[in-house]
Amino acid sequence: MSASAIVTGASGFLGSAMTSLLLDQGYHVVTIDRNSPPLLSGIYPIVGNLISLDLEACIPAHKYVACFHFAGSSSVPESFVNPINDFMGSVPGTLNLIHFLSKHYPSCRLLVGSSAAVYGNPATLPIKESCPIIPISPYGIHKASVENLCAHYSRLLNFPISILRIFSAYGSGQRKQLLWDTSKKLYEASHSGLGSITMWGTGKETRDFIHATDIARVALSVAEYHSSQIFDIINVASGQQSQVVDIVNCLCKAWSKDIVPIFGGEARTGDPQQWCADISYLEQFGYIPSISFNEGLLEYASWSRNYLLNH
Repeated sequence: MSASAIVTGASGFLGSAMTSLLLDQGYHVVTIDRNSPPLLSGIYPIVGNLISLDLEACIPAHKYVACFHFAGSSSVPESFVNPINDFMGSVPGTLNLIHFLSKHYPSCRLLVGSSAAVYGNPATLPIKESCPIIPISPYGIHKASVENLCAHYSRLLNFPISILRIFSAYGSGQRKQLLWDTSKKLYEASHSGLGSITMWGTGKETRDFIHATDIARVALSVAEYHSSQIFDIINVASGQQSQVVDIVNCLCKAWSKDIVPIFGGEARTGDPQQWCADISYLEQFGYIPSISFNEGLLEYASWSRNYLLNH
């Protein structure tokens, strides 16, 4: 019998990448999502909200290797508009999942998709897992709350949990954050005959990008690694920082449009200034990136251009 795993948020950007990798590796996958997933062989879909689902009643009995928890809120700007919704989208469902797994599958490692947003604006680079947690958005606060919840329940219940602090995730299909915002502006400018697009910030801000495919590979490596740690926190990133101005210029060129970016200098609330991760701990799991940022950026530009032209 093939190994089994659970993926929450399976129709989302990271959850779908995780599900695809697990299926490719021969796993039987139980997916949990508020939306109905595509009908694929090897998937047992559960549709519902983690807060209200009776997991004992709906999750079939298997020997689960791991649960990959990617359900939850995913927008810094939206977290300022409605912080209660952001909190409810992250914290209660995680507790329901911990309670169920620790009771019925105590050896199933829970891998929780967190965010580098918990660091806020770090005082030093590269950012180590031991750096202070000083979030600058409700989104970051709620991710930190999830981490704190996991740390205490892991200790209390002797239940294995790994926190994946994901930095700047990207890849085809992503419709949020810097690359998507830039692509939409390029699309609008090209159709309006404009020669420039206006961007937030100065352009000197930096991000540490990692492709969704590599995030899924990292998560699976951590799950299959027989760690002696009952609880750990892992930076998931490339360990390389890229300036926003360079990223935006590359997208402009990839779109084959004579459009230049103009940075207004105004920082968007909740956006960090500089991100670059220390990935020393991640590398202990054998992590080697499979997709370079230049390659991934060209892939994203092609996808976003085709998507926006056809929708």
